[in-house]
Order: sequence, then structure tokens, then C-alpha cells
Amino acid sequence: STDESRLWVGTTDGLATTADNGLNWHVYRKTITTGQSGEPRTYAFPTPFSPSRMNNLGGDGFVRIQYNTTEATSITLKVHDFAMELIKTVVTDQERPAGDFSEVWDCRNGRNELVANGVYFYSVDIAGDGTYWGKIMIID
Repeated sequence: STDESRLWVGTTDGLATTADNGLNWHVYRKTITTGQSGEPRTYAFPTPFSPSRMNNLGGDGFVRIQYNTTEATSITLKVHDFAMELIKTVVTDQERPAGDFSEVWDCRNGRNELVANGVYFYSVDIAGDGTYWGKIMIID
């Protein structure tokens, strides 16, 4: 395709482009590489976050949780409330090669209910490496 036939759209999730009238899209996201040059091993974005107004897809808002692995491994991602009670296991034993990855949390608990406003903590357990923590603030 030529640049004249490509459509570019700014979205809350990044810059999106299509060359076939919207049948297929590619989203470009700017992320900070985790675990290098003093950067943390994990972070969440956007935060603070509003599920009804930000990163909305199919009526649900979502937060991206970015992390990196240094070798092929498996990861488990869990979200906890302020009392450190488990809210939802987002990913269980997901195989990953070495590199940067992100997972999506739809701000829903294990009963598929939208969580209340507040501070939530997440843990990324990287097999053979350790557990890395971060926090997300929900304000709707």
C-alpha cells in the first residue's frame, strides 16, 4: 500500500493504522523497556485509570501491565485489593520467551464484576526469577 491509502488514527491505546479500509489494524504503543537502564521490571498504564472512560474496547476499559523476562519461562499475573486479598488471577502459567510483554486486566474481579474505586496491587510471578509487584489506582 502507499501512504495515500493508509489511514492513521490516534487512540487512547496508541497510534493505529490500516491499509485495507479498517479490516486489519496495527496499533503502535510507546512503552518503556522494563528491567533495563534502571527501569523497574514491571509497571501498569494508564494509572490512575477510569474503566468507563479510558482504553475502552467493547464496552470494557482495561489496564496494561508491562513486564519483562530474561529467559524462556512462565508467568502468573494476579491482582489484589488494598487488603491484599486476591481479586483475580489474570494469567496462569503463561509461557513466555525472553523479552518485553504486556497483559491486559479489564478491571473486573473473579465474578466478572467491575471493581470499586481504590488502589489495587498486582504481582507478576516469573518462574525461576521472582515475583514483581506494582500498583494500579482505579478512579471512575
